[in-house]
Amino acid sequence: MFDHDLDGVVKKEDLVDYCESRAKYLLKQEQMETFMDLMNNGWDYFWAGPKKKENVTFWDCVYNHARTFREPAFQEEQRKWFYVYFDSVADKNGHGYVTKKEYEEFLGIFGVHPLSVPPSFEALDIAGDGQISK
Repeated sequence: MFDHDLDGVVKKEDLVDYCESRAKYLLKQEQMETFMDLMNNGWDYFWAGPKKKENVTFWDCVYNHARTFREPAFQEEQRKWFYVYFDSVADKNGHGYVTKKEYEEFLGIFGVHPLSVPPSFEALDIAGDGQISK
């Protein structure tokens, strides 16, 4: 999904620059700045790892994700990131919930096909009211 040139290596630009090019058409300037801060921090934290690699293989990615899941502060960091993504990026109009359209647009930034959205949206819409709430 993120190895766009199919060379077996995910480069920072494969993920971060790709998402930035898609996000700039959907997000307002302030949302874009927040999104890019999160993307760059996410690259450093999850993908690049302690060695701050610019290119990662599949196994680098597995190792770095496994490392982060074992960190004691992982859940709290995820909670913080989730709230920033939710409040500042996914909930585009600030009404306190994410609609299916907002969710589809948000996942589209990462290259997720619209037909892949309904199953995950339905799983996250635990109240069954057509929206994702915190």
